[in-house]
Amino acid sequence: MSHRDRYRGRRRPRRRPPKGAIRPLPPIDLLTPPPQEPEVEASPDGELASKPMSAEPSEPKSPPVATVEARPAATPLALSPDFWLVMALLALAAASFLPTLSAEFVWDDYALIVDNPLVRRFADIAAIFSRPFLAARPNAYHPLVTLTYLTDFQVWRLNPVGYHTTNLTLHLVATLLVFAVATQLLRRRDMAFAAGAIFAAHPLHAQAVAWIAGRPQPLATCLALFAFLAYSYYVQSFEDTSNPRRRAPVYYWLGVTAFTLGLFAHASVAALLVLLPLYELTLARQRLSAHKRAWLLLPYLGFVAGGALYLIARWWALGYQLAPGLAVTAWPAHLYTIPLWAVRALELLILPVRSQPYYPVALLDTPLRLDFLTAAAALVVMITLAVRASTRSPVMAFAAWWTFLTLVPVLNFIPLSAPQFAERDLYLPSVGVAIILGWAVISATTFAAARGRRWMRALIIVVFAAAIGLGIGASRQRALWYRDEATLFTQMVRSEPGSALAHFNLGGAYLVRGNTEAAIREYRRAIELRPTAGTYHNLGNAYMAAGLYEEAAQAYRSALLVEPHSQASAQGLRMALEAQRTRLKPSAGQPAQPTRDSS
Repeated sequence: MSHRDRYRGRRRPRRRPPKGAIRPLPPIDLLTPPPQEPEVEASPDGELASKPMSAEPSEPKSPPVATVEARPAATPLALSPDFWLVMALLALAAASFLPTLSAEFVWDDYALIVDNPLVRRFADIAAIFSRPFLAARPNAYHPLVTLTYLTDFQVWRLNPVGYHTTNLTLHLVATLLVFAVATQLLRRRDMAFAAGAIFAAHPLHAQAVAWIAGRPQPLATCLALFAFLAYSYYVQSFEDTSNPRRRAPVYYWLGVTAFTLGLFAHASVAALLVLLPLYELTLARQRLSAHKRAWLLLPYLGFVAGGALYLIARWWALGYQLAPGLAVTAWPAHLYTIPLWAVRALELLILPVRSQPYYPVALLDTPLRLDFLTAAAALVVMITLAVRASTRSPVMAFAAWWTFLTLVPVLNFIPLSAPQFAERDLYLPSVGVAIILGWAVISATTFAAARGRRWMRALIIVVFAAAIGLGIGASRQRALWYRDEATLFTQMVRSEPGSALAHFNLGGAYLVRGNTEAAIREYRRAIELRPTAGTYHNLGNAYMAAGLYEEAAQAYRSALLVEPHSQASAQGLRMALEAQRTRLKPSAGQPAQPTRDSS
């Protein structure tokens, strides 16, 4: 008997999807109103009952005796519950970093904006894409960020309020994109809102948002999240009846374009080349099941082409070198340091208590150290947990891999001559941590509610709200570190008293303000820690401003001993000797601004 004859006249049993299959869901639209509720009418006993839907056309009936008046149609924003979630997230993000609007230009802002001729007119766009981001860091290449500085200059000139407004706007957009991505992954609005709230108020974002020079990370994060969101829509369009297949190319090319632009903002976006295939293999297999195997890798070619375009442009702009300043002999020392900084980064992402604006990097000369072995063991345990979680909770495993993979480009795997570790580089990795913590908080409340322990559920909500409040307070406090150079460099000296760079920059801030005594003190301390020609030269400037010409001449001579071909130090020495002969303060030719050491 055939299968058709066996079930003739009877309803064929419904086939269940294979175990582990994921039903395709339509993309999330934040402002689309929910479907209209069915017509409501009063039942005979006085209670409201929904009118059932019937497939057969019904005959016209007389109106019921008692009916509930239809409510007036509301606007789509009022109907959408996501609207209020979006407004709440925007309020949290704005409250966390609103004090940044009153900040000034600090540190690298002068080299990138105030003293940068490339941000004056649009005719220099070609030069923006053909030069390093910062002269003091020849391996940095972020032309899209410089292009945003150029746009800000056309509107605000040298008013720092406009530049800080752009940074804050980027953080608001990134918060909304985190909410959208978390909704796509978790499929629950409450979990996505918790993740967005954690990201919006995370104190670790202070450097990336409050410092104008930290703009590469928020801009790159916005583009990376948009690229991932567009690609997830592209994948889901293959088996989604509510989303026609004809829209798939639009989603795909939007993702490729955002990914390519993100690379020109910061290289950490390159982690998507691994995250996108991982997303398809673990969470969304619609496209993989709809195509033959020969076509599985074809969509990734667009992203690979975008990466190749970035590498060619970088190679051309940095003097036909992909990574200037390589120190190949120091590569083992860089590898020994990676576990330490990886664990430190994860600690700051989960519990940002010991935050500071500057972290000096000290390379290890041997792996036979307790701190290296402990950090390596902890890193292995965390990676093992992420691998094992892929079978029980694929979404949490993917969020963990998001954090790990986006950390790779900022952990000094490439042995550059000046390695660095900065909190602003943790902006994109924090997305994965926010999703994990948001899932954990709401899962705990759901578990407590299922066990009937309402007090525990209320306690978890109160603790979470208190943590968000503390995060907002800490973010506002750390954002004030960047309100002016004296405050920033004082905080650097307080957190790293043994850093010559911190004392050097604080001396420059005092010298600009006319506090020559404090400037001389800081420059002397910097020389004790690390004598350089620039420090001796700025010390000579401080002595000249204080009228101590003999001491100034000695400082300029020391600078010339370290760097004999320094024209500025030679000129300063001539001015100091002339001032000694005339015993008059020079009125022209003296450097008005101290030199700054870049981050």
